[in-house]
Amino acid sequence: MRILMVASENDSIKGMKVGGIGDVIRDIPKAVSALNHDVDIVLPAYDHVDVYGESQVLAEFSVPFSGKNEQVKLVELQLSNDSKQVRQLLLVHPLFFSAGVGQVYCHTDVQPFATDATKFAFFSIAVTEMLVQQKVALPDVIHLHDWHCACMVVLAKFDPQYHLLQGIRKVFTIHNIALQGIRPFTEQISSLESWYPQLNYQRELICDPRYLHCFNAMRAGITLADKVHVVSPNYTKEVQLASNAEQGFFGGEGLEQYLIQKAEKGRLIGILNGCDYDVAVRKKLSFDSFCQQAEQSLVKLTAQHNILLTSHYIAAHTITRWRKTAQETSKHSGPIVTSVGRLTDQKMLILRQTIGGKSVLSHLLTTLAEQRGYLFILGSGDSVIEAELVALMAEHDNLLFINGYIDSLSTTTYLSGDLFLMPSSFEPCGISQMLAMRAGQPCLVHHVGGLKDTIVIDGNNPNGFAFNGDSLEQQAVNLIECFTQTLHIFQHQANYWQHIVNNAKNTRFSWRDSVRQYVDKLYQ
Repeated sequence: MRILMVASENDSIKGMKVGGIGDVIRDIPKAVSALNHDVDIVLPAYDHVDVYGESQVLAEFSVPFSGKNEQVKLVELQLSNDSKQVRQLLLVHPLFFSAGVGQVYCHTDVQPFATDATKFAFFSIAVTEMLVQQKVALPDVIHLHDWHCACMVVLAKFDPQYHLLQGIRKVFTIHNIALQGIRPFTEQISSLESWYPQLNYQRELICDPRYLHCFNAMRAGITLADKVHVVSPNYTKEVQLASNAEQGFFGGEGLEQYLIQKAEKGRLIGILNGCDYDVAVRKKLSFDSFCQQAEQSLVKLTAQHNILLTSHYIAAHTITRWRKTAQETSKHSGPIVTSVGRLTDQKMLILRQTIGGKSVLSHLLTTLAEQRGYLFILGSGDSVIEAELVALMAEHDNLLFINGYIDSLSTTTYLSGDLFLMPSSFEPCGISQMLAMRAGQPCLVHHVGGLKDTIVIDGNNPNGFAFNGDSLEQQAVNLIECFTQTLHIFQHQANYWQHIVNNAKNTRFSWRDSVRQYVDKLYQ
């Protein structure tokens, strides 16, 4: 079987990872090819091709877009770590630089998704033309990842010149249903009719249910694909329920009715993401060694800016203070709590809730200080959340927030902590908790989505800690209570804590098992 994977991110290629989807597209092809299937992965080239290493031009071809013909180059990368059954393909065109050279997504749009929607609409028709013009061997399955690629099913359904693709099985994976790629049907440069002026489409099949004058790429992928895949079994249930933000529940985000329809036909499948356990996991780092590596990473991040950011300035002073403490204390006894991820409301909403005039995160830091513990947060994202964390770092001596992302520091963080904090409001699957557990760091999570499928809190062999709540307020209260109880176990029940650590480290989420389900439930 030949599978074509179409995506916006791929951690196999330098500079092409922003979130967890990059890890997934890095790992799936290797696991699928191990089952003796051929896999092609195609992405836009966000940078000049020579940045990505050795490559070979396979073809150049014309693509109709926005009333003009654009010339696109198809390039194959030569990556040393790929098997012979995996090919890494890039499409090259200046429009893929629209967010800035080397940037995967645009963060400066006045209109939501405008720049990225146009870029990925062009990417979708370019991949479609690549197939119709047979610049690569036609696949048995086209596997589309998130809204960025959803225009391919629209073109296959409604444009007669692409009907060749109707005979090819199409699978659509939802990685983040909160991002849906919504744009107007018409009257804007970034709109469906501007991109594809000759398209004779059925609006009622692909419109946004709330804004009927808008095209919803995520809804189109759900409605028109042969199978819809979400990245954990529990999340399959959640996306069929309506979201209720006031109660702190995030489900189908307005698309639940279409997911219910898919489920009733047996075409909504939940398969858990996996984790790579072939990598060598190093030993846990000392507190002082962690501080040294955090300091080195902070210098690299600081050098990326022409001015000194307040967050980096305060972080540098915090590291100095922490290192002094580590040197003065022969053995650091307090818990090290860690967190790695994008700073969005998905990850931070519960921590930002206020109880008694203080944020939940401030309450956790106060509790942690009583145990002589520290909290380290690595990430970037929403500027308001970044500013709040900087203010808390100035207020709490035991918080270190490094504003940015360096992969080596992320790895160090997983190896250095005693407890990984992941109170996401929703989590389709989650990669961070798997990486933390792999390194022997138990997790404290909100028991939703894939976190419920991966963190076991009942029975004789728990591998972490979790809380729930029927409202945002209750979730906030329960998080504080769970955090307090967890720290008590760390300080006073050493044997039981080590039992949980061992369980976390020995837990396995095999890609091999997941891709067998891909083949059986999605591709067949």
